[in-house]
Amino acid sequence: MAWKYIKVARGHSMTTITMNRPEVMNALNKGMVSEMDMVISVINSMSGTNAVVITGAEDRAFCTGADINELAAMSAADFEAWLKLNQGFFSKLAALPVPVIAALNGYTLGGGLELALACDLRVAKAGIKLGFPEVRLGVIPGTGGTQRLTRLVGPGVAGDLILTGRRITAEEALSLGLVNLVVPEEAWPQGVNDYVAEITQRAPLAVRGAKQCIAAALDSSLSLEKGLDLERKVNMQCFESQDFREGVAAFQEKRTPNFHGN
Repeated sequence: MAWKYIKVARGHSMTTITMNRPEVMNALNKGMVSEMDMVISVINSMSGTNAVVITGAEDRAFCTGADINELAAMSAADFEAWLKLNQGFFSKLAALPVPVIAALNGYTLGGGLELALACDLRVAKAGIKLGFPEVRLGVIPGTGGTQRLTRLVGPGVAGDLILTGRRITAEEALSLGLVNLVVPEEAWPQGVNDYVAEITQRAPLAVRGAKQCIAAALDSSLSLEKGLDLERKVNMQCFESQDFREGVAAFQEKRTPNFHGN
């Protein structure tokens, strides 16, 4: 399929989605969100992808959020529809059974940072800037920023970043727990590929099961006992898989395991 606002590449066990509006710093519009939503639906319905990477075209920006020119022309009804569109897509992205990694290669602001927060892991290029500038425009992060950021780093850090609208570096984001890894500029994108390979080379059933259990731990309606029940159930499924037998055999034979996801 020909995409207008994104690029999609499938590699070994990995699908990469590149937001492709570099002329506006990969700002989100309805078309881009809709195209990414379609790709996620396809990935959700097929096998062969063990991780998804989302990044931005060229080196200036990962994504700077909503296109301000389009935002300025919206009515109140348009704006609410826009918020619902983004919230729905970000929630769908977060619910994907395979790990999703945001490769932050440039400015990551507003809705772009909310997109990154909907991913499981965030890898940032050294020196880039991240932030929520919404209060400087008279609105708030409205597509998950107040909720996902607070759950990730706590109300104190979230309040600092959201209420001031200040930008932080990748290095500060790492110290706050907002990103998982900072890659030197000269090692990008190989550093990202190496990091993702650490996931895609593991047993797919175990990786998916672990993601499911981690997500359950954030569900406030789920008691610890129910979480432990889920953890035990998932681990039993892994134990009965061919991949577990392959993993044990590879360990005993001192070789690299060859997992197949069953």
